[in-house]
Amino acid sequence: MSGDVQRLRSPADTLALRTNIEASAVLCAVSGCDHGGCHGGPFAVAFVANYVMEGEEEEITSPTSAWLYSSETGTWSAPSTVRHHNAEPFPKPSVLAGDGAVYFLTWHGRNILRYDLRKLDLTVIASPEIDDDDFENHLLMTTEDGGMGLARLVSGHSLQLWSWKPVSAAAAWVQLRVIDLDLVIPGDAMRPRLLGFAEGTDMVFVDTTYDGAQVVQQIELSTLKVTKVLDECYASCVLPYMSFFLPGT
Repeated sequence: MSGDVQRLRSPADTLALRTNIEASAVLCAVSGCDHGGCHGGPFAVAFVANYVMEGEEEEITSPTSAWLYSSETGTWSAPSTVRHHNAEPFPKPSVLAGDGAVYFLTWHGRNILRYDLRKLDLTVIASPEIDDDDFENHLLMTTEDGGMGLARLVSGHSLQLWSWKPVSAAAAWVQLRVIDLDLVIPGDAMRPRLLGFAEGTDMVFVDTTYDGAQVVQQIELSTLKVTKVLDECYASCVLPYMSFFLPGT
């Protein structure tokens, strides 16, 4: 890794506000890039935040807003705002889908925030109906056709794979597959958690507990091959490196 660091100021609209929950995604802004060597090139940052406005007598919860930063202009876009009872971003990885939008999970996985990078428009998509006991076990991913997908772990062992089909008024979730993890992960493992997804692949990462220690495993969804990748990792999410920059190359 190059070690370069660039710090950004928050959008001007948020400077007088206290952030409640926020999330962001760094995006390559190089046209036609294959992302094999775009370090140091122009980039964009999609930033979403739910914040509170402090009044004299009480705190008023604000709507959720999104902005887009361009490194080429050094400026933030105007905010796009939604008013929804459950639109607080959840600290899990976001995904960039082929429809030109970046997606963020909301708290408890009940909704998904969609930020259109062309229209700079923030909207809310309802997730498939969930059980409150499994609210942490949601993970955004991309599908084979580049669309937005959702992996959900139900009852600790049933891995459901969903695809969002945004076809005008007929937009709906389609369940692609259900995988019984009891048949994939060794039986002495305790209840697994979804941690991450490797973009451009069909691999997800889960952690399980063996003899009191947390172990991160990689599951290849097409073959159901399981590979241990980390020992004793106490993380809430995993972001795998897909390529490396070596100085002098």
